[in-house]
Amino acid sequence: ALADTRFRRLFEAAPDALLAYDREGRVRLVNGEAERVFGYPGDELIDMSIETLVPGALADADSREGAAHGASAPAGEAHSSRDLVGCRKDGTECPVAIRLNPFRAEGATFAIASVRDVSERKRQEQALVESETLLKAAQRLGHIGSYAFNAETGICTWSEEAYRIAGRDPGLPAPGTDAWFEMLTAESRTVLREAIARYEADRQPFEIELELVR
Repeated sequence: ALADTRFRRLFEAAPDALLAYDREGRVRLVNGEAERVFGYPGDELIDMSIETLVPGALADADSREGAAHGASAPAGEAHSSRDLVGCRKDGTECPVAIRLNPFRAEGATFAIASVRDVSERKRQEQALVESETLLKAAQRLGHIGSYAFNAETGICTWSEEAYRIAGRDPGLPAPGTDAWFEMLTAESRTVLREAIARYEADRQPFEIELELVR
């Protein structure tokens, strides 16, 4: 099957790095994306251990027996994706998501490791964490809280500083709209209702001052 021309064309056209390996975990076939991700020429990848390229790929018994030996997952049924670290030829590492898919062909058992370089996703996740950290710090310094309401789900979200300003335990769920109204003085509730009514009419942003009862 690995020598089949149609199989090889599909294998090569895959957007992810693909490495077909045998029962011993030795690579038997790779595509061009695998060469790019790991930095090895294709012929150097052949006979390498999948564990050398992605340490931990076969670390647990389920992955080793199922993906390398075709035991725990039916042929063609992929194991769940896991985030691990890929090792390149130049000694550098990159975060990868790997999925193992066992299959049988011509009486032999193989598996295909589908490996995706997730460096950009990890950078975006880190940037988001840093952005949220900076926002929390800015709100804390400026004593500014934020409140969000999802009209479709009805879910309210408060920032940490909003909890502090309201004197509420941040470990508790954010108060819903009704509870939020009850935290305001009677005069402020009227002001807010009028502002919401204007917004529903003209969809223009508004800024108002309200009084909160702790």
